[in-house]
Amino acid sequence: MGRSLLLVGLRGPYSLEARAQAVLLGLLGTLLLNLARMAAVALVATWGGFVPAVVFHDYGGTALIVLWLFAFWFAATRWILGERLRPASPDTSPGMGRT
Repeated sequence: MGRSLLLVGLRGPYSLEARAQAVLLGLLGTLLLNLARMAAVALVATWGGFVPAVVFHDYGGTALIVLWLFAFWFAATRWILGERLRPASPDTSPGMGRT
């Protein structure tokens, strides 16, 4: 299923380099976020106890992952994948010479 999601999300006129950058950013960001989430759950458990840690894990961790996915996809489509799709400006379009 993961492969099919990558195929759907990266369809289009993107270069192999842009697709690889998007995949790498997504994987590394998700890995780092999960490490930070686990550390945060451990800190909450240490300072607040078992129940607050479970609540943070169940609700806060889920919210963090969802926010990361939205932020990642926004950034990927705007700065990594989006740059390959910008149309040429009207002044530099072929066949539109000055008269």
